Amino acid sequence: MSGSESEIATGLMKIRERPSAEDLLVVTQYPADSFDVDGLYVDGNDPDAYAFERGLPCVTVDFDVHKYDPEDGEVKYVEGSGSCLGGWALFVGLYSDAVALRAADFPELKPNSIYFTDALEDAVIEDDNFPTGGHDIGIFDYENKTVSSCYYPCDAKNMRKTFPAPMWFCPSLD
Repeated sequence: MSGSESEIATGLMKIRERPSAEDLLVVTQYPADSFDVDGLYVDGNDPDAYAFERGLPCVTVDFDVHKYDPEDGEVKYVEGSGSCLGGWALFVGLYSDAVALRAADFPELKPNSIYFTDALEDAVIEDDNFPTGGHDIGIFDYENKTVSSCYYPCDAKNMRKTFPAPMWFCPSLD
């Protein structure tokens, strides 16, 4: 990642496949600072770009997933190939509980994908000085490293803050 991109750990999650087995994952989200209405990247550190003042949105560009190995006590990177996430669909967000669902049990879900919401703090600040936020939401295909939309198209020219920022919730099955 370049210096203009930020790194945000968005979730620790336990995945239970069988009562005797569970995985602990660390999911890290990488949002790029600012994109203009034409979809081109704007360097948020460039004082002449006025990215912050213009309220340009951030966009998630990548994720890393690490898995805890209890046998050697290490956290290991999960490669993005094959059934890299074991067919699971992961749900992460700034103020959401991290949830994992087996995509085979829910045909509407994309396996080996990460469903995400806006991870930046300014997305949830109720302040007119932060004109946009809460719009970085999508589906990240961990195997192919691509992002697709999971809601209506975004009109960047008329964008306003979504407050509170979107979040995932999972009703209790108990």
